[in-house]
Amino acid sequence: MQKILNQMKNPLLLRKLLFYFFLFFSSHLFAQSANNTCATATNLGTISGNLIATPGDLYLANSTNITGGLGCGNRADIWYQFTLPAGSTGAIITVTRKPTANQNIADNNTFIEVFNANVCANATGANSRGCADISIPRKHTGLTAGGTYYFRVYTTQSTSSQGPPDYGLNVYVVADNDNCTNMPTVLVPGATLDGSILGATNSGVAVGTCTGNPDDDVWYTFTAPYT
Repeated sequence: MQKILNQMKNPLLLRKLLFYFFLFFSSHLFAQSANNTCATATNLGTISGNLIATPGDLYLANSTNITGGLGCGNRADIWYQFTLPAGSTGAIITVTRKPTANQNIADNNTFIEVFNANVCANATGANSRGCADISIPRKHTGLTAGGTYYFRVYTTQSTSSQGPPDYGLNVYVVADNDNCTNMPTVLVPGATLDGSILGATNSGVAVGTCTGNPDDDVWYTFTAPYT
C-alpha cells in the first residue's frame, strides 16, 4: 500500500493518470447518439395529442444513404419510430434546435424524412414520404391507423466541426386529431394536455352561439367522472 501511495506522489505518473481519465470520460460523455442507426431508432411508442419533448443530437452521427424514389440521399442522421393510436391516420412531427452560441445546424439545413415502413428493411427511397426542413412542424396524413412508422432527422452540415452541445434537438410527435372521424385524443379530467392546430381544417360544424371564423378545428373526447 505504501508503495502505491509513493507512486501516486510522482507528478509524471499523476499526469498520465489524469490524461487517461479525461480520455475515457470524454469518449463516453461525448459519444454519438444511441439512435444513430435505424436499427437502434428511439421508440416513441403509441403517440397521443400530448406534446412531449424527446431530446436528441446529431453530434458525430453516421450517414445513411437513402436513394431512389423520394429518398433524400446520404446524410448524417438519427432515427425514431412511433405508432399511431387506433383510428388516427395522421401525425405531426416538430423538431426544434437547442440554442447554443455555436450552433452548427439551422432550420434550413436540418430535415425530417418519414417512411411508409414498419421495419427498417422497408425504410428505403421507394417508401420515403419525402423530406422537409424543420422550420415549421410537418404534418403527415393518409397514414394507417394503429400503424408503426420510422423517420429520421438529418443535416447537410458537418456533425463534428463544433462541440457536442451544438447539435442538440428536441423532437415532438403528436397524433393528428383534425377530424371527429379520427380517434380524438382522450382527455383525462384534471390533467393538462398540449395540442396544436397546425394544418387543421374546417370540419363544417356551425359556430352556434360562439364567435369567430371556424376555419380550423381539432377534436377531443372525455368521459365525465360524475353524472
